[in-house]
This record gives sequence, structure tokens and C-alpha cells, in this order.
Amino acid sequence: MAKNAYYTFYITDEGDAAIGLSPIVTDLFGVTVSQTNYVTSSNPMVLPVTEIGGGFYSIEVDWDTFDPSGISDGETIFLAKIDAGLSIVNTNERFLSVRLEKEDVDYIDAHISRNNIIAGVAAADAAAAAASAKADAILGFVSPIEASFTSAEDMIKESMEVLFKQSAELYLDLKEDSSWVRAGVQRLVDIQQGEWDISGNQLRLLDQNGSNLVTFNLRDLNNNPTMGGAYRRYPAAGGVAAIVPDPATSDYSSALSILGYNIP
Repeated sequence: MAKNAYYTFYITDEGDAAIGLSPIVTDLFGVTVSQTNYVTSSNPMVLPVTEIGGGFYSIEVDWDTFDPSGISDGETIFLAKIDAGLSIVNTNERFLSVRLEKEDVDYIDAHISRNNIIAGVAAADAAAAAASAKADAILGFVSPIEASFTSAEDMIKESMEVLFKQSAELYLDLKEDSSWVRAGVQRLVDIQQGEWDISGNQLRLLDQNGSNLVTFNLRDLNNNPTMGGAYRRYPAAGGVAAIVPDPATSDYSSALSILGYNIP
């Protein structure tokens, strides 16, 4: 990419803008390296001078190719003497000088790069802001939905916990009731299959293992204690063994406990 720089100057003739001229560079001195005039009879320096208008002119220099020494001596600052031409009436206005510096185009490149960086950063910031705004908009749309889902999930979970607890309590109640029924039926079976004896005016009903189930006091027709010809029987004090049902436990309540539902 060419690194062109434009150096402008203004020419007057007796104080007025001089137009339609063909200025030429007659001398070009180095400043930092050689301090010599690069324009000689054997090496005439031709720099394009363009009329802008209204007395303004410019010299265009491509610093990628500009090398008046021909040996790339590294000179980067030059002083150019310009002859406006014989048509200038006032000789004091015929000649003028222009300073040419490679740093000018380096500054332009740096300025352009800086502007590009600033523009790039600004574009990135704008894109980030737009993305953030879109994200906020999406979150603003999603958050209520997410909240409603969360609320619904909590409600469903709470309802399930209540249903689990109620079903477990009902199951345990039925289990306990059935245990009492089984215990009562077992008592009848024990009485029917067990033994009985009469001793001391009392009737004792025993299970198959000889354990006392019920003890009755025997009375005759006149309500007197009797060993035979009993007319009535009355449960003796403390003579009825308690009916004890099976523990009301089940795999169902154990499963609920594993799931974290504690059933009282």
C-alpha cells in the first residue's frame, strides 16, 4: 500500500493569489543524514507539483518509493526550494520553501490505525451492548416463565408430598385395623382349638400352648359359686388376656421413609 503525503503551499504575486503557474523543485537538501543538495544537473529532481486552485499548490510524495539519494541512505527529512516561475512580477515572491518529512505519513498511518482501533473498539462495545440488551430482553421474557415453572414445580412437589403422606397414613390405618381383626380371629381360633378346665369354681380357657386366655367365675342358679351345674359365668378380675395385634409395619412405609417422607 502506497504511503502518499501531500505538502501544500500558497503562492502570491504582488500580494494576490498566483494561479495557472507551473512551479518546479530546484533544490532538495537532506537534513538529518547528508545535508547535501540531491538536485544536480546530472540528477534533476522531478517532484509532481499540482495546482489546487486559488493560489494553492501541492507536492505529492510516495514515501515507499521516494529515494533522492538512489542508495537508500535513510534520509527522512528534506527541505525543498520551489521556483514559482518567471511570470511572478515580484521576485521576492517567486521562491519559497517546503519541509518534507516521512514522519508525516507515519503519523497519518498511526492516526488512521488509532482511529481504526477506536472505531473497532466502539463497534465491539456497541455489539456487546446490543448482545447484552438482547440477553436482558431474553432474560426478561424467560424469567417470569421460569419463575412460573418453578412455582408450579414446587406446587406439584408439595401436592405429591401431601398425597404420599395421606396415602401412607391411610395404609397404616388399614394395616392396623386388619391387625386387630386378625388378632381377634386368632383369639377365637385359639379358644376353639385350645383346652379348658374347671378349678376353684372357675372356668379357664387355654390356647394350644396351655396359656390362659380367659378365666370365668362360675355361678349356680342362686348366684352362688359352683364347680358343677353352672348357670352363669362372669369374667374374673384380670382374667382376660389382652389381645395384641401384629406391629403395624409395612414395606410401603419403609419405601416412603427411603424417599424422605417421614410418616409419624
